[in-house]
Amino acid sequence: MARLYAGLEPLKSDPETTAVIVDFDGTLAVIVDQPEDSQPLPAARSALKELVAAVGTVAVISGRPVEFLISALDVSGVMVFGQYGLERIENGQVVVDERAQTSIAVVAEAQLAAVKKWPDLLIEHKGDLALGVHWRTTPDRAPEPDDLKAFGAQFGLESLPGRMTWEFRPVSTIDKGVVVADILAQRKVRSVLCAGDDVGDIPMFAALNRWEQEDPTRVAVRIGVNSEEAPPALLDQADLVVSGPSELAEILSALASAC
Repeated sequence: MARLYAGLEPLKSDPETTAVIVDFDGTLAVIVDQPEDSQPLPAARSALKELVAAVGTVAVISGRPVEFLISALDVSGVMVFGQYGLERIENGQVVVDERAQTSIAVVAEAQLAAVKKWPDLLIEHKGDLALGVHWRTTPDRAPEPDDLKAFGAQFGLESLPGRMTWEFRPVSTIDKGVVVADILAQRKVRSVLCAGDDVGDIPMFAALNRWEQEDPTRVAVRIGVNSEEAPPALLDQADLVVSGPSELAEILSALASAC
């Protein structure tokens, strides 16, 4: 852990210009069989509360619906973005990106079709803008990737592979990397800690690479949360790798205490 804590040193010099941007599932919360049962670790929730009081910006960006995230996190002062950035909170209200609103009916149709196509798998209703197909409890029935891609193409939806899951959402130029870039453009930020565990988090790291290249005085610390399913492409881009959400929560709390 000493090596990991040492990696946080660049973030401590000016807490008001430090941002902490993290994923939810597999990062603040352990992966569970039933998506609706997911909750952040108590230590992670406590760390977020500490960080809100300690640094200038705290944000959670997830593929989950915003309303789920608000309820699960239960931490005021955190910027919350759902559906990979298609949903956000503004003045206490859920705002849906206008470019995605026309896809609500298509997503509902795809939801019904997925239930019929994969009756033995868990089909997750992810609000109005996305659905997920899960096989964590039935790994022997995992669909073929080509079949999943074809299903998405049938409805004109973007296909996103995950950890024993596949998500479908409206085709969009918005991803977690776009959200990170927007946060950094809108807030006074000089240093960033960013953590994620899955394919959908790779654009966040890429956005930070570009942000650092624009100004050599900027500092970003990318943390990959490891697991048996963690994509090598994510871990390869990480400055630090932790063993799981519990270890990440320790680091977040340590950063809050040091600022």
